Amino acid sequence: MTRTNKFKHVLSVLHISGSSVVVFEDSESEIKTAISAGIPSKNILRVVKNV
Repeated sequence: MTRTNKFKHVLSVLHISGSSVVVFEDSESEIKTAISAGIPSKNILRVVKNV
């Protein structure tokens, strides 16, 4: 089963570029996925979970 890049999907559906979004993410793997979708690392904010 092929996993879809959720960031690429949303950028495509909304017809916007990765440089025009801000991502809030807590998972390192999802941060890497966002970067691979063309979202600049400066637009990705790492969120720390309080447990």
